[in-house]
Amino acid sequence: MPYVALPPREAGGPAPLVVTWHLMEPPRSQLAMASALPMAGLPAWRVHFGLPMSGGRAPKGGFDEFLRLAGEDYVLNIAEPVTEQAAAEFPAAVAELRSTLPIAGGPW
Repeated sequence: MPYVALPPREAGGPAPLVVTWHLMEPPRSQLAMASALPMAGLPAWRVHFGLPMSGGRAPKGGFDEFLRLAGEDYVLNIAEPVTEQAAAEFPAAVAELRSTLPIAGGPW
C-alpha cells in the first residue's frame, strides 16, 4: 500500500501513529492529504495511505474505467471494494510501518 509518512513534531523515541486515507475528491492522493491536514504540531507519526482503486492503484483502463464502474453502481463497484480492500490491507500495512518506523505500542 503506498503511503506518505511524516515524523512527529519532536524526535526522541517511539511515538503514536495517526493514519488517514485520502478522499476520492481533492485531496485525492496520499501526498495531497498530507498537505491538506493541519497536523504538523502533533507528537505522532502521521501516515497517509493511498486508497485502493486510485492513483497508481487505479483499475486497468484508468480513470475512464473507474468512471464506468462508478456509473454502473457506485456502491457495489467502488465504495464496497475500496473500503473492504483498505480494511483488509490495514493490519499488514501497520505491521510494516512498525518494522520500519519507531511507533509506540498501543491499540489500532
